[in-house]
Amino acid sequence: MGEGRGDVQAYRRDSAEVYQGRIGSDPVTFTYEASQPREGSVSFRVIGREGNGNIYIEVNGERIFEEPMTSDFTGTGSEFTVPQRVLQQGENNFEIGATRGSLFSPTTYSLENIQAEVNDRNFHDRVETFRMFENEF
Repeated sequence: MGEGRGDVQAYRRDSAEVYQGRIGSDPVTFTYEASQPREGSVSFRVIGREGNGNIYIEVNGERIFEEPMTSDFTGTGSEFTVPQRVLQQGENNFEIGATRGSLFSPTTYSLENIQAEVNDRNFHDRVETFRMFENEF
């Protein structure tokens, strides 16, 4: 138990699809309650893309990344820095989504290994995650 500064996992999800159509959208959204945030990062791997729109990352309403991305089946994915100026003490809102390429062209990105970390001051017990396979159980 103790208090310290370090990279705190703000979000983790194995896979998701982000979508932007003519009428609706389906972004990945999450919040992180920060005490004294510095910088952070968002990372994911694109495993599929339909349409010609961009993928974007917004933090607290500020778009920190927007570009088209291609599938990455062999790499570890991409990591994007979240600057300290967009993070705030208290609730921070994150959104990963897609933009339409044109009026009649919806866009879908398939993502995996989605993670967000924030360098923050926190009170914690030591917590570590691990995977146990069925044959080990």
